[in-house]
Amino acid sequence: MYLKTHELIQEQEIWFVKKGHSQSHFGVVDDLIYNNGDCIAVIRIGRIKVEINDNFIIFDNNLKSVEG
Repeated sequence: MYLKTHELIQEQEIWFVKKGHSQSHFGVVDDLIYNNGDCIAVIRIGRIKVEINDNFIIFDNNLKSVEG
């Protein structure tokens, strides 16, 4: 399995790809937002910030998935 957004920590370096897509992105966890029990991770990619959730496949920067 892969990392889930609620398992991430601030400043963690990750790779992520949207399920069903092939382009991966590298970023750093900037913040975690909790809303009604759901977790959204705010990821810094250079000067850009994007939000990801559990619809993404998330790997720690060591490129190994984590059983969960």
